[in-house]
Amino acid sequence: MSMMPQTRSDSIISTTRRDELMRDRGDHGIALLTTMIILLLLSAMVVGVSWLVLDDQKLGGNNTDRQRAFYGAEAGMESLTASLENLFAANYAPDKTAINNLLTTPGPPSNIPGVQYIAAGSSSPGSGYQISFTPSPSNANLPASSFGTISSGTYSGLVGLMTPYTLTVTARTTPGSEVKLQRVTQTVGIPIFQFGFFSQTDLAFFAGPNFNFGGRVHTNGNLWLAEGDGSTLTMSQKVTAAGEIISKNLENGWLTSSSYTGTVNITTGSGVADLTSQSPSQSVLGNSNYYGNIGSYDTTFKSMANSVYNNHIAVAETGVRPLNVSIATPAIGGQPIDQIRRPQHNEDTTNSAKLAERYYSQTSLRVLLSDYDSTGSCAGSDISSTSATDLPNLIKIDYQSKTSPGTWVDVTKEILNLGYTGRNINPQGSSTAPPALAALPGSQINAQGPTAHAGVSTVNCNDPSTNAVIRLARVRDNPSFWSSGNHCGATPGQHGTDYWPNVLFDTREALLRDTALGGTQLTLAGAMHYVELDVTNLAKWFSGTIGTNGTNVLATNGFSIYFSDRRGEVKDPSPPTSVATTAALTGGFGYEDFVNPASAGGCTNGTLDQGEDVEGDYVNGVDPSPALRTYGGTPAFDNAGIASIVAPLTGLTPSTVVSNNPNCTAAGKTWPYAIANNAQDLRENPPLLFRRALKLVHGDTISLGTCNSVPCGLAVISENPVYVQSCYNNPGKCNMSSLSWSSTSVGSSVIADAVMLLSDSWNDVNSFAFPYDLGNRNSQTTTYRMAVMAGKGFPFRQPSGTAQDFGTDGGVHNFLRYLENWGGQTLYYEGSIASMYYSHQEVGVYKCCNTVYSPPNRGYQFDTNFLTPSLLPPLTPMLRTINTIGFTQMMLPTQ
Repeated sequence: MSMMPQTRSDSIISTTRRDELMRDRGDHGIALLTTMIILLLLSAMVVGVSWLVLDDQKLGGNNTDRQRAFYGAEAGMESLTASLENLFAANYAPDKTAINNLLTTPGPPSNIPGVQYIAAGSSSPGSGYQISFTPSPSNANLPASSFGTISSGTYSGLVGLMTPYTLTVTARTTPGSEVKLQRVTQTVGIPIFQFGFFSQTDLAFFAGPNFNFGGRVHTNGNLWLAEGDGSTLTMSQKVTAAGEIISKNLENGWLTSSSYTGTVNITTGSGVADLTSQSPSQSVLGNSNYYGNIGSYDTTFKSMANSVYNNHIAVAETGVRPLNVSIATPAIGGQPIDQIRRPQHNEDTTNSAKLAERYYSQTSLRVLLSDYDSTGSCAGSDISSTSATDLPNLIKIDYQSKTSPGTWVDVTKEILNLGYTGRNINPQGSSTAPPALAALPGSQINAQGPTAHAGVSTVNCNDPSTNAVIRLARVRDNPSFWSSGNHCGATPGQHGTDYWPNVLFDTREALLRDTALGGTQLTLAGAMHYVELDVTNLAKWFSGTIGTNGTNVLATNGFSIYFSDRRGEVKDPSPPTSVATTAALTGGFGYEDFVNPASAGGCTNGTLDQGEDVEGDYVNGVDPSPALRTYGGTPAFDNAGIASIVAPLTGLTPSTVVSNNPNCTAAGKTWPYAIANNAQDLRENPPLLFRRALKLVHGDTISLGTCNSVPCGLAVISENPVYVQSCYNNPGKCNMSSLSWSSTSVGSSVIADAVMLLSDSWNDVNSFAFPYDLGNRNSQTTTYRMAVMAGKGFPFRQPSGTAQDFGTDGGVHNFLRYLENWGGQTLYYEGSIASMYYSHQEVGVYKCCNTVYSPPNRGYQFDTNFLTPSLLPPLTPMLRTINTIGFTQMMLPTQ
């Protein structure tokens, strides 16, 4: 086979092919490199994404764990705050031990998985749960307190006694996340007289004329708001109710659409708005409300209160909580009325905390009157011998030493040696020496005095005991030492029979309905026997002007006196548990069967009706053991009102002294509303029932010197009702024709079972001569400047056929009670009003306006001086609450 020779063209082709092959080989290398680079980049991205996912998972787990720690700390903080609040509710002044006990009992929450309360740098469970406070300079076991303005919360703007605490909670999770929270909390004591009106129970406004008192309004119950047709109620400060606000009914169920369509203006912060024009106009549904029976909450009320009133009105559902006094806390176990009650026997050992909270233990001076525990006999008397047998320990007067607080020094003889008898208030124009019976006047007689102010005439009889601090009796109308030149008989009496008890007739207490009995038909219940307290002479004794020991009394921020008269009281066989577990004296009248709605005359029915359970214990407004009490309703005489009297020359003659009540004849003669056959019998004899009171006289000027650079104030506290006669604490401006208050008045208060205001024209005799005739019980414009804490009646549903406001407690405009015809006269009052309990002694239901009183022009106003703590009356009660003022998350290096 022969070979063909290679031509030039073949050579060229071979070279080209080789170049192509070489070029293809280079391209393949680049592709491989590119692929490898791409794979490397993809691998890097996968690794990065993987790391990112893993990191996110780790971070997400950390965030979740931190959130668990935060919420655990928050839960612990709320638990610790609640524990402190509960402690404060039970114990108003906890010490260091009680506070620290909260860290373990109840201690931190134990039901949050994976969370422990451990402080930084510690491994001890619970160490992250802490409360700290600044110790008091005087006692390191107690937190320091100081007065200051409340900066936030429902009661912001008021001045309170504040005790700050710092609460710290550190929460740590099992993986190690940690959160520390810190909160500043205050327990606050608010002086009760910084409110215009405060009520422990339901509070009702429904005045007929315009009413504008001023000051804040708070009730621990429901608030009933209405105003008479064509008039305006003005509430210029914040209004709060721990219950509800009702505007479509009075508390007795009466529809406000009839007779009560007036304006109810409440502050918005920058002005006022009429509540009755809002939608809704109340916080509950419906218009069939009455005390003890109200509709369910209207959920639209909150937005209305916010948008219209800027939350200047508030109810339970918008955050309002009750404010309580210390004695009513569970740790002490008392009721608000226990503040004015006498203590039980051995209370100093069985419940010393309760004893310490009673005014009985706190005041400068005490006046106590009592019976012996059992009936005794009197061997000597003014009739059978020349001297009477000494009966010791029926009256005791003692003061608390300022050099040794808690030590009481007896001054009974010192006070009584200043005198204890009062003037004749009904001098006779001719001789009516005993045994003749002095006549009652045929028309209103002049005021009984002791002071005479412009435009007022008195009977012009002088006191036989001009320096007396208390007066236990007075010269009778017709004393044996009467003379034509001395009708008053103010010279020293020669016989005990020349003196009669101090007694007035209270028409509100006397009647079951606002219907007059016959002019001479006076019930036993209406005769109120009182001790007269001369306020001017009391101030003189405290100042050392009279007597010897007044300057030794305890008077830290002013002076005070406690009064209790239990003569004639009957033991309650089944007392409230807050008092005793066996039969005991409770300070109550002991007769509650006075509503009886089915009876036109209010006659007894023997069953417990709404409005009658006034002496029971109440927890959140409810008596857990309601009972009808009538133990005090039997008058202290024998034979159903038949007495044997001495008739000259004929020996003993039976005489009927008590008759049936013509409106309730079936009730007989042995109940409080039986009729005394002669009005003078009630005036000159001891009471047949527990009807005791205190009357304040001569109180227009109170001069006690200076306490802590301000004028010393005066607090008068009485377990019994108090009647304030004539002007009080307004020197030189008693019967002013226009509103003008003296600059020399002092911080004063009257705290009692009930408070009745008697004008400058008052005379006890007129109340007996004209018990149901307002035309002969005319008043005089009078001024009163004092804070008042007292009781009121128990509201009930309006019985058929009664007045539209019968069944109410009278409303705030009638909380201060009246017994006179005030028509055309003005009653000026400046102060603060606190309704803390139901009256236990003056239990007569509210009634107006046929027999008891006709209303005054009310010149009422809140005393803004009380917003300054140093100007408050001495021993002003304190209300307790808790306020949170700060919240912080602490950032630590360990976090």
